[in-house]
Parts: sequence; C-alpha cells; structure tokens
Amino acid sequence: MGTWGMDIFEDDLACDIRDEYVDMLDGGYSCKKATKMLIKEYKDDSELSSENCGFFWLPLAKIQIEKGEIDKRVKRNALEIIDKNTDLDNLVQLGASEESIKERAAVLQDFRESLVAFANDKKFRFFR
Repeated sequence: MGTWGMDIFEDDLACDIRDEYVDMLDGGYSCKKATKMLIKEYKDDSELSSENCGFFWLPLAKIQIEKGEIDKRVKRNALEIIDKNTDLDNLVQLGASEESIKERAAVLQDFRESLVAFANDKKFRFFR
C-alpha cells in the first residue's frame, strides 16, 4: 500500500475505494447499492473488515460527502475512527513521524467538522 501524504486520498487504497465508488455511480448504481457492493468486496480482507479501519471508512465517507449522500453506517464508523484516534494510533504503530501524526490529526479534525456539518445540512441525503 502506497502513501504519499496525510490527506484522506493520499493513499493508494483510499484512491482505489474512491475510484471504484465513482465508477459504480457512473455505471448507474445508486449510492446505497455502490456502498453495499464496496462493503461486500472488502469485508473478506481481514485488514479492512474491522469496523474501525480508517483505510476503508474514511475515504468512503469523504467521497460520499463529495457526492452529496452518505450512508449512516459509513458516517458513524468514520466519526468513531476519528473520535477514538484509531487512525492516529495506527500511524504510531506504523512508525510515522510526530510531524506526520500532527498533520494527519489536523486533516482528521477538518474532516470531522465536514462530517458534522454535512449531517446538519438538510439539503444532503442520508441512506441506510
């Protein structure tokens, strides 16, 4: 897995999830169906099957917000990952520098604010 920065989509897997999701939407699938398909596709990968895996839930939540709809489970998992520092703990375990961890923390805080703002904006849709 290649990572070149601390933003949500500065990781190969995150980009793969985003691109697959967008391709499904472009192929005529609804947000709900595309989400179910991605979850099913990645659920057998032991590293990604955990509900607290930021490598899967954070990019999925971000692209869903960008597309104007978000699955409640995706939102809940993304917020939990941020609030419990799961993603940051994973970076520490991987040996990331203190500077990188601080940068990622700022990215996650901004993303959390986007998730909460999205949840409060009535023009966007939640599904489940």
